[in-house]
Amino acid sequence: MTNKRSIDNGAMFSVVAEELASGHSVRVSVMGRSMRPFFSSGSTIELHPITDEAMFVGSVIFARVRDNHYAVHRIWAIDGDNVTMMGDGNPVGKEYITRQDIYGYVKCSARHLRWAKVWRALRPIRRYLLAIDRRVFK
Repeated sequence: MTNKRSIDNGAMFSVVAEELASGHSVRVSVMGRSMRPFFSSGSTIELHPITDEAMFVGSVIFARVRDNHYAVHRIWAIDGDNVTMMGDGNPVGKEYITRQDIYGYVKCSARHLRWAKVWRALRPIRRYLLAIDRRVFK
């Protein structure tokens, strides 16, 4: 029998950030819809300590976006040390962080990254596609 318990999101992800900073990979369950259609709520992703090679537009990263608030979103833009990230399931709502706020990344296949590039290009109509997704995959 598996015991489950809920803990504060900020507290849990603070521990995840510490583990990544120590060089350890961490598996976490996805909660919410901000990364649909690529990651669904309840699926498991593995976060790896961030590397320079993982810092590119289209990469999925784990970062602190505010005090005690973390997110797993895709890099939208990089300008020096400034990074813009956005969830695939968000038609708007970017977060602005610095490289120092990034702790980890998700290793994505080449196929995943190609589809993500197409999804990014669909941003003008993404809200309609996401609305259909919400109705079909409740």
